[in-house]
Amino acid sequence: MKYPVTLGVVCLARTTYDYIAAEDIYAKIRSELRQIEGVNWYCLESLIISQEDGLAAAKELATKQIDGLVCISGTFILVTWCCN
Repeated sequence: MKYPVTLGVVCLARTTYDYIAAEDIYAKIRSELRQIEGVNWYCLESLIISQEDGLAAAKELATKQIDGLVCISGTFILVTWCCN
């Protein structure tokens, strides 16, 4: 028997690249994801750009009891800030 899952979605970006385009693409992705049956999506709308954004997103997602997390690379990113 299949059970619905709840997935969180975030989009990582840097302002030194075309983050405006990343916002547009991410909006389209969010819309398309909602077409998938059996998945409850919890998509954060804002791009994750800074360490503070990442920490806030983690804190928010922790309250949603998600089963998994989808991280989209909206632009080239440096992930050293999230691994400290």
